[in-house]
Amino acid sequence: MIARRELLGWLGSSFALAACTRAPREEILPYAQRPPEVTPGKPRYYATASVLDGYATGTLVESHEGRPTKVEGNPDHPASLGATSAFEQAAIRSLYDPRRARGDGWDRAAAELRAARDVTLVLEPTSSPSVAALVDAIRSRRPDVRVAFHSIGSPRAAWEGARVAFGRVLEPRYDLRRADVVVALDADFLGRGPQRLRLARDLAARRGSADPSRLYALGPLVTITSSVADHRVRVRAVDVLARALDLAGLVGLGPAPVAPTPELRAIARDLLARRGRSAVIAGDDQPALVHAVAHALNAFLGNVASTVTYAPSPILDAGEKSHDAPAGGASTVVHCGVDPSRLSLTAPRTACLSLYPAAGATVTLAEAHPLESWGDARAFDGTTSVVQPLIAPLFGGRTTLDVLALFAGGAGAYALVRGRFADDRAWRRALRRGVVDGSALATVTPELDPSAVVARARAEARAPAPGIELVTPLDPRLHDGRFADNAWLLELPQPVTTLTWTNAATFSPAAAARLGLADGDEVELGREGGHARVVRAPALVVAGQADDVVGLNLGWGRGHGVDAAAIGAGTGLVVTKTGARVPLPLVQLHHDLAGRGEHIAQHRTLAEERARKPPPRRRALTLYQPPRHEGPQWGMVIDLSRCIGCGVCTVACQAENNVPSVGAEEVLRGRVMHWLRIDRYVAGDELIAQPMLCQHCEKAPCEYVCPVGATTHSPDGINEMTYNRCVGTRFCSNNCPYKVRRFNWFDYHRAETKTEELAHNPDVTVRERGVIEKCTFCVQRLRAHAPAAPLTACQQACPAEAIVFGDLEDERAPVARLAASDRAYAALEELGTEPRVRYLAKIRNPNPELG
Repeated sequence: MIARRELLGWLGSSFALAACTRAPREEILPYAQRPPEVTPGKPRYYATASVLDGYATGTLVESHEGRPTKVEGNPDHPASLGATSAFEQAAIRSLYDPRRARGDGWDRAAAELRAARDVTLVLEPTSSPSVAALVDAIRSRRPDVRVAFHSIGSPRAAWEGARVAFGRVLEPRYDLRRADVVVALDADFLGRGPQRLRLARDLAARRGSADPSRLYALGPLVTITSSVADHRVRVRAVDVLARALDLAGLVGLGPAPVAPTPELRAIARDLLARRGRSAVIAGDDQPALVHAVAHALNAFLGNVASTVTYAPSPILDAGEKSHDAPAGGASTVVHCGVDPSRLSLTAPRTACLSLYPAAGATVTLAEAHPLESWGDARAFDGTTSVVQPLIAPLFGGRTTLDVLALFAGGAGAYALVRGRFADDRAWRRALRRGVVDGSALATVTPELDPSAVVARARAEARAPAPGIELVTPLDPRLHDGRFADNAWLLELPQPVTTLTWTNAATFSPAAAARLGLADGDEVELGREGGHARVVRAPALVVAGQADDVVGLNLGWGRGHGVDAAAIGAGTGLVVTKTGARVPLPLVQLHHDLAGRGEHIAQHRTLAEERARKPPPRRRALTLYQPPRHEGPQWGMVIDLSRCIGCGVCTVACQAENNVPSVGAEEVLRGRVMHWLRIDRYVAGDELIAQPMLCQHCEKAPCEYVCPVGATTHSPDGINEMTYNRCVGTRFCSNNCPYKVRRFNWFDYHRAETKTEELAHNPDVTVRERGVIEKCTFCVQRLRAHAPAAPLTACQQACPAEAIVFGDLEDERAPVARLAASDRAYAALEELGTEPRVRYLAKIRNPNPELG
């Protein structure tokens, strides 16, 4: 219970905050046209955009009385299509983080920067037209100010590969709806890059159809993309170029390899049989020559203008020297959104515009959160979005536009962005829709000689050094480390390993056996000769990884995990077992289906599915049949062929339902609170991701054993939890065969500050200690939208559209049609629980040549 005085104090502070943000100095407009007044309890939605590595993703932000509470995708935006990644979903958590930097010293710092001479500005890569205008002004007016760009996630090798192939920087756009065959050259295109949400939608549409495409993945590690591939070719990252050149020779570009592998032969035949209907994608961590060979293959196979198109990059100075490592020697260095500890720049004065206090900076300038900022940015195709704030800066933060204006002169961020629109009508339309009409960059048809490009790549290729290779990809949760303070992302299980709160050195089962390693054994990673730095990390065995590769994700090392950048990627790795043990906060310890696939995660090949005769549906024998009620009967269908296991649904559920983070120690005790988890299973050479949530059983074992009637069945089929009736016996959790009910061992919300409490969804109860909580099918949305079927939080966020929710009694509803399909089944159906959640079996499309 909350004390009356504490409640009044909380209300007073929240109303004061709302009062200062409800009437901002500049007008913002909702996504849907509504009356201007605010109705208490009724949310409004505003279109804006998130920016990562310079590329924009359109979002819609839910706001309650001037308080942002939830981020969704903007269906009108080409990079979002209504979906989000985990980064967008977790933006609310970082907005209300009380550990953010404070902007108390802006005036004094601004005066010093205005007067500074011999300055280097280090910016993140940007596609902002307003930033580009200020950079042009600085370069023309201030010759003593140099502008450089830096980001670990910037596709510099891809730009250089385009220059090798076309003589200029162009970026490919892929249409995987048209692709019958997709070849990923160490490319995690479903988990990384500005097109990831759109490509996930396109690939899933084909994978879930009657004519699925076929995906080959060549690379060293198991990624989101390779985990859903029909075939994985395991090679070191440094060997991908040689394999790409072998593939080029097998399709007719240059001499054929002497002894190609059966996998490459099969891939080549598949590509040749589907000219104009395939796509070859190179990964951003691969060198420029791999990208050039991929362009040559797509051109030779007739994919250009079909599954692959090209356009100029929306990134300012893409491929230019300003994107190289910034040089030192300046008297003042100003980092804008760039971690100074990641660069070896030394100067008498170092200022850093950062969301959190920056280590290694003389002065930290508090950065405004994207939900507090005015700005603009372009999507991967050039479509421009206005970044509009939902709330006044909570801690006095400023933006990159404000810092650049100190050197370029001129107006503030709002005036800069607003000034790019000719009239008020266009401005208001851009604010409402979140996109600027007609702003996409036109595609071009580049000239390319595939044979010449491949010949140049063969001539410049160098044989890689032998030995074990360390591969250091960007982390799918923390990216380059910018999200290392976000508890929602720290506790999000890694999509493949289910590891939380840290990173680990990953080994294949064969490599681990050779080195005598088990999960949690500490290893020391160094280089041959002992000249480079060494790091220590716990080992983690991952099925499907290349045997002569060790993986260690970037983005860690600031309070959690190991800094992989301290040693760097490359061959010549030396692995030494230290003898120490490190406990790993994993949320899943058993990944083997043990022959129970048809009862848990069904999976078949396309040939098996087409030859399969659907088994007769059996009705469970029972002494009691619950009565059917009038009105909708809610249910859900999850297509395992579409699901890519990215985990965005987990964060979306957490944000929507006020699910707490518990910390690494509690995860180690098995007390993670996520209402929806992604289970990972290994079946032979296949990896299966299965979202698991409350199954809302018709004959729920939890309901029979509750001594106080806290868990009951609603007339519309929802397994409900009445929190203030629950006394915490946990009988229901013990009786649940799906293990999806979470017990509040502690009041995880009690330690939250008043600012952190503002992240709570006001439509959902914040549970106190000692009760069971679980998925409710987002009942708060159901009651608000009845009788229509709303989108659940997990369904709305999913980029692959793998989750479908609705009325099972409505024959016209997609959920009813899918639930009645031959692929549909219930997990642990033999128990007779009759779940309302049904799964569609995963269908793979392997090449018959490869078995």
